[in-house]
Amino acid sequence: MAQADNESTDSSGQIQQGLALLTAMQNALIDKQLHDAAFWRRLELAIAALIVMLIAFVTFYGHRIAREMKQAEGTRVALRESKERYALSVRAANEAIYDWDIENDRYYYSPRILTVLGILPSQIESRGAWLECIHPDDREDYRRRAVEHLKGLTDRFECEFRYRDDRGAWRWARQHGLAVRHESGRAYRMAGSVGDITRQRTVELELGQARSMLTDAVENIPDGFTLYDAEDRSVFCNRKHLELFSEIADIFVPGVTFESVLRNRFSNGFYVTS
Repeated sequence: MAQADNESTDSSGQIQQGLALLTAMQNALIDKQLHDAAFWRRLELAIAALIVMLIAFVTFYGHRIAREMKQAEGTRVALRESKERYALSVRAANEAIYDWDIENDRYYYSPRILTVLGILPSQIESRGAWLECIHPDDREDYRRRAVEHLKGLTDRFECEFRYRDDRGAWRWARQHGLAVRHESGRAYRMAGSVGDITRQRTVELELGQARSMLTDAVENIPDGFTLYDAEDRSVFCNRKHLELFSEIADIFVPGVTFESVLRNRFSNGFYVTS
């Protein structure tokens, strides 16, 4: 029994000695690697190569990112300037912008619609509502022009018409628009601008009335009358003038020069020469 215990003790000791030897050998190997100059040199070279690669990567992609950011900033600046120019030109023209979603029959108008036309955007949210604001005598012409453009028969939509503002007064407007189409050619959207031209129309009406009054007055005077512009071109002559020069009345058309009239009179014997 005592002999068996001794043999067990000897075996355990041998195992412990073997483990200690193995541990010593592992520590020696690690210590050798840590103190091996070639190993450290290889490690330094590997780290240096990795650093160079990282620098090259950051430099290349950094410049690329910076260039793309600069281009994006330039695009944003150009877009902002373009929007500012467009907004300024629209304001200078005293117009409001609109966008018509044809498929859903929804209108969008810029907030300036109230300032420009005197109409609230909520009053004209659909084409039907907008048509109700247009004067009955101008509504059919408006429809016809819009349909022609949507069918592609015209390059753009243009129309002048009377409309009723939110106070019930009749005013004049001019509307422009361009349709956006599917590949099939079917229009699904139209955008453009609309502006008030009441003052312009009023001035044109007053000028027309003044011209009519002047024409009536000149036609009723007992003498012949003709009017030439600064370049001596005929603008107007009354009936009495045509009666006095009936033989050459056919030459008195707008635009004929005073020199041509004199030459014609001379060749037809209106002037006596000695």
